[in-house]
Amino acid sequence: MKRTAIVIVVTSLVLGLIAVLILYYNSSRFNYRYNYNSFFRVFPKDPIRFSNMLDVKYNSYYLAGVTSNHIYLGNSTAPLHLLVMSIQLTDTQHIQLQIERIKQRSATVKVDSPHFYLMDGTMPFIYKGNLNDWYASRYMLDSTYFVEAIPITNSSLALRAMSIEPYENILAKKKLYPPSLELFSNILEKQIDGIFCTDGMLHYNSEIQRLIYIYFYRNQFICMDTSMNILYKANTIDTISHAKIKVGQITSENAITMTSPAFIVNKQSSIFGNQLFIHSNLLSKNENKKKFDEASVIDVYNLKNGVYQFSFYIPNYYKNEMKTFKVLENTLIVLYDHYILTYELNREYFYE
Repeated sequence: MKRTAIVIVVTSLVLGLIAVLILYYNSSRFNYRYNYNSFFRVFPKDPIRFSNMLDVKYNSYYLAGVTSNHIYLGNSTAPLHLLVMSIQLTDTQHIQLQIERIKQRSATVKVDSPHFYLMDGTMPFIYKGNLNDWYASRYMLDSTYFVEAIPITNSSLALRAMSIEPYENILAKKKLYPPSLELFSNILEKQIDGIFCTDGMLHYNSEIQRLIYIYFYRNQFICMDTSMNILYKANTIDTISHAKIKVGQITSENAITMTSPAFIVNKQSSIFGNQLFIHSNLLSKNENKKKFDEASVIDVYNLKNGVYQFSFYIPNYYKNEMKTFKVLENTLIVLYDHYILTYELNREYFYE
């Protein structure tokens, strides 16, 4: 009897261990971030060098814009407040935007020197002002709802919006003179639902007059001219070409939602000169997992042809991964939890 009990206990332990190993195997198998993927990265020697650090005290700041002399931080809890500092992270100044009382839910500030914009696509409204007096007035008067708005010229914007029928992500261009809205339904390619599967980041580079759209959940970005004609589509170096998301219908609200956490391929991005910088979320075949976990890896692409060039790491700061980053000339600006750091770029690898 005693021997039988021992056998049962041992058998239970072995079966439990096997179950744990199976669960571990499956979890690691589908944890794309920490799996070695079938692509390689090139890491040049000493691409960036630490310059300065500033503690901004609060984690509600975001990068609203940069110029050759200043960095502008917006505040998600105080939409009309800006923190301005020199590119050397000194001479900080608190700015209160001068604007009529408005209703706003999630207004954000975008600095595009010599102007700034206060935007809320859910209301919707766009206010525009000058950096020299911080007064803003209504810019466009209509009911075009948008997710993201990027200034192209003084009188035009590129928009990421939602079409009504079908209800999907769409790119658009809005002009002030004469007032017009042009929709482009053939740019973003639907894979699953047309909402989450096409979600991404929109940039504009005024130097080369190019619009760039980077998908969050797949290995592709799109280069367009200012009329939103597609110049080329390019793939990032990772291998996830189809969005790994699951969506479901909320019948009571007539809405679509994600039913499980989505895997993000491209987390953040920035543009400067002829280079596109993408914060990737995947481990390459030739990387060290520990180093990958202690930093953010940035892949650099040539915007002339979409070709991958090289990669570099932005180290975590006090174990905090960066929130966002911006490249400007020979400076890399990185915002962490409540710290902002600058790095000097090695001009051997970076160019305008």
